[in-house]
Amino acid sequence: MEKIFRSQNGRRIVVCDDGNNINIIFFSNQRNIQWSVLRRDYGSELCACMSGDDICLAYLNTSNDLIWDVVGGENRIILLSDIGNVKNIRNIKLEKINDRAVLVYQTDNPVSNKQELIYCFPETERKSRLLVSGEQVIEDYILYYNGQDNILRCKYKKEPVLKTFVLKTGDMGELMVEEHIMCKAGYIDELNSKCKINQEEFDKASDRLREEFEENLKKRAEDIEKKYRAQYDELVKLTKEIQEEGKKWRQLYYKSVK
Repeated sequence: MEKIFRSQNGRRIVVCDDGNNINIIFFSNQRNIQWSVLRRDYGSELCACMSGDDICLAYLNTSNDLIWDVVGGENRIILLSDIGNVKNIRNIKLEKINDRAVLVYQTDNPVSNKQELIYCFPETERKSRLLVSGEQVIEDYILYYNGQDNILRCKYKKEPVLKTFVLKTGDMGELMVEEHIMCKAGYIDELNSKCKINQEEFDKASDRLREEFEENLKKRAEDIEKKYRAQYDELVKLTKEIQEEGKKWRQLYYKSVK
């Protein structure tokens, strides 16, 4: 996963995974790059979102624990530890809904044998709550804001049409789902088109960042080469001066001996 953020001061930040590492790259306005390893226990399902000026992360670690983390925060938090009451956590998504980071993940409930989408507000209240439950197999789902409502769309295995829900906030701050019937098949094409556009924009942004990164590395290598070349030339010059001085002293010595 690679995700690009822009902080409130305009600084671009990239979060990406590499093997068992989660890396973070800062691009300053002066085009300086700072690269560091944030975590070394990454297993799978990395997702991230911006909350205020904080970058929030969720992922499964190498012990299959569900982890909540904040870049620059003091401690990461284990939300679920190798899971006895739920099975097969997957499709983890982290989104901003009504100014709150919402973590959603899919599980198989071993008691009811149903597919479930579970959510929590990891910044404040970390209690897991049921969002959607059903007999059918959920292949995937997406969360997004359409300019008016927060939308949840689920792709069920045996249904060609996405099932759409509008997310509402209850009196106690909890999330509720209200199924929305989509009457036009064109909505699916529209959604696929938007996803394609977003992917293309992400690919372009990733290419630009990669080019800037490579350009900075090349420039830094050239600067280092110039620096050491200048030091080498200075050393050669000094060596020649020492040799010349030694030659003069030898000549004086031989003259004095004669």
